[in-house]
Amino acid sequence: MSRSVIKPTLVLVALYCGSMAVSPTVAQVAGNLELEGTGNKITATLDCAGGNATVKGSANELTITGKCSSLKLNGTGNKITIEFGPAAKVDINGTKNTIFWTSTNGTPPTVTYVGTANVVAPREQ
Repeated sequence: MSRSVIKPTLVLVALYCGSMAVSPTVAQVAGNLELEGTGNKITATLDCAGGNATVKGSANELTITGKCSSLKLNGTGNKITIEFGPAAKVDINGTKNTIFWTSTNGTPPTVTYVGTANVVAPREQ
């Protein structure tokens, strides 16, 4: 007569009921830099390679190099240090953003914005 042996198995199931941080999306598309900081509070150094830079998100601290031709910023509380090429443009949609810039020819970028308490100033060397 054969006998079966039954081994007990413990199964643990974990349920997560909260929000998970979403990784930022960084893409170089047709020579342009695009960052969507859905998870926010991103600290990074990026290169726009002479193209346009687009940043979406809040509370990010970014350094952007590469003689950017423009910066489009949509968000709140971002701190961005950026290197512009000649005749650069900045378009801000948000509040309490700080942008410190340098440019290859020393000319300030043309700035348009929707929002309040945004600062665009030359970076002190």
